[in-house]
Amino acid sequence: MLPQTSVVQADICPNGYEEPITISTSPNTQSIHEDHAAPPLSKNQQKKLKRKQEWEASRDARKAWKKGKLKEKRERKRATKAEEATQTTPDGPPPKKPPPKRAIQLPITIVMDCDFDNLMSDNERISLGSQLTRAYSDNKNAHLRAHLTIASFGGKLRERFNTVLSKHH
Repeated sequence: MLPQTSVVQADICPNGYEEPITISTSPNTQSIHEDHAAPPLSKNQQKKLKRKQEWEASRDARKAWKKGKLKEKRERKRATKAEEATQTTPDGPPPKKPPPKRAIQLPITIVMDCDFDNLMSDNERISLGSQLTRAYSDNKNAHLRAHLTIASFGGKLRERFNTVLSKHH
């Protein structure tokens, strides 16, 4: 006797295509054969797929929750600012931050020699440029300042400062 074949239902695979499942029935055995060559998903892969779908489905809820938290934070901040504004001393508004102390110039000179820029790669030149600007800025804002001298500032390093950094040095 020949096995009878019938299409029972169409399953939707993770890739979105419908694939019919055929069932062959013979007198002694019943077996299910899938028409596609891809192996079925393992339990672990099915769990991961389910978690991913749940994560995507709850995106709007997460977004709304984050937005609500941000609103609450802004309201708390606004309330504390309003509270601080209402608290005044008998003489008038609350005292402001004291002015910064005058910087002290130390008798130290730091010399940075940039003569080796022809031996540096582009990444090293970029790093050197950021180190120079950071050192200048930190020294300028420090309470105890040193004399800062940059020697042999030329070549590709100067070209970088004049073009890429738009003369912001």
